[in-house]
Amino acid sequence: MVTTLLAALAVATCATLGWSGLAKGQNARPFAVSLREIGLSRPLAMPVAGLVIACEMAAPASVIGGSNRAGAVLVVVLGVCFATAGVWAVARRLKVACRCFGFRSLRHLGWHQVALLPWWVLG
Repeated sequence: MVTTLLAALAVATCATLGWSGLAKGQNARPFAVSLREIGLSRPLAMPVAGLVIACEMAAPASVIGGSNRAGAVLVVVLGVCFATAGVWAVARRLKVACRCFGFRSLRHLGWHQVALLPWWVLG
């Protein structure tokens, strides 16, 4: 039973990251703007946006390709980064669009990203 639940969580996590990476990958600029709004410099924003998108796509690809450990590490690192961005935005009282799923995302960075950390760690 637990194994089935963890497998379902892994599938949901991979699907979420793949969807997020594809959505951001269509146009990385809005995501780069959000990165700038939380404090990244202009020269770093686009490369970091590309790195996040690549990691979001690589995590499910790693799991599908049989490298569960690499995929799990990427998922945890991404989750910690997302939660850190949420805490940073709250602590600095920043109103930054998260753009989790591309430019259409309406949610702002904040406690939502922190609340999802256990999902990323378990996924």
